[in-house]
Parts: sequence; C-alpha cells; structure tokens
Amino acid sequence: MTYSVGEAAILTLVQALSEYNSQNSSRQDWKVLDSGKAAVYAVLRPGEWSNEDTGMGMHLRSWQTVVEVWRPYRDDTKPLTLQDDVETIVAHLEQYPTLSGAADVVDAMVTGGGEMQEVVRNNNVLWARWEVHIGWQEEKEITYA
Repeated sequence: MTYSVGEAAILTLVQALSEYNSQNSSRQDWKVLDSGKAAVYAVLRPGEWSNEDTGMGMHLRSWQTVVEVWRPYRDDTKPLTLQDDVETIVAHLEQYPTLSGAADVVDAMVTGGGEMQEVVRNNNVLWARWEVHIGWQEEKEITYA
C-alpha cells in the first residue's frame, strides 16, 4: 500500500457522510472551495510520516492525513457550526480503526487537530478552517536488494 491508498480510503469515509460529496470534498485540491455552493467543505492533504524497523524485513510505516474542514462566512454570521462539522467527521472516522479494511492498515485513529483559523481567500471571502489529524499505520514487508 502507499499513502495515496490510505488517503483515498479516508476520503471515501468522509464522503459517506451526507454533508460531503465530490463537489465539496477532495484530495489535495482546494479548487472545490472556489465553487462556493456548499455550506461546508473538506480537503485532505498529507501530514508527517515516519518508518520504524520492526525486524525481519518488516517496517511499520506511520502516516498522517490532515482533513481541512472549511466553512465560508455568509450574511455576516460566524460559522459556529464548523465545530459541529468537525465533531461529525471525528465521530465518523473513529468508527473505522482500519480505514474500513484498507489494505495493510493495522491501526487508524483521530490523533488531534490544529487551531481553528480565519482565512481570507479569493475576492476577500472570509472562511473558517479547522484541521482534523488522522494517524494511521501500515505494515510493510521490505525486500532487500
């Protein structure tokens, strides 16, 4: 397995929620935000990763995927529901400790998140963004040359 397989599995889990689909959630593609049609958006991107030698040609590779949850300000109201959006994603992902059976994933969990931020994007549109960090591990057998 590679990072992209795990990230795709996480996106599939996010899109299983009724609030998300291919129009407002993506892997490493922030252009979905430019559509401006949805109330909430999710963009996945890679985080940190590490390798651990577990012996006998086996490695435990630890990956992190960051889910950026975005909500635009509309009608001069603050997007307080961003907290609910993040909690919904966290509660849903916690139910899948192997990313719904993704190949070689031995453990996955929500490990935390960043601080909620206000972000100004194109045409001075104000957004709120909050990150959810998902840590996941895969066992990898290494064939030495």
